[in-house]
Amino acid sequence: MFWFVGAFIAPGQEQVDDFMLDLPFLGPLYNWVFKPITYYKQDTAEMFQTAVHQSVLEVIDAIIKEKGIRALSEESASP
Repeated sequence: MFWFVGAFIAPGQEQVDDFMLDLPFLGPLYNWVFKPITYYKQDTAEMFQTAVHQSVLEVIDAIIKEKGIRALSEESASP
């Protein structure tokens, strides 16, 4: 039944997926079997974090130039 639920969840039925993930002992096993961490997931997360960090730095730089404040150092601008 565990494999059946995990293998045949339709893309539009996230409620069943959420229910399975919320189960105390079966949730982590379900996550490990059907939703493993892949290089694609890691790469996507890293690209998103880099894009958000660069966007925040651009906004901070614009505000700093507008106010005439000293620019951020390299170590204070690092994530």
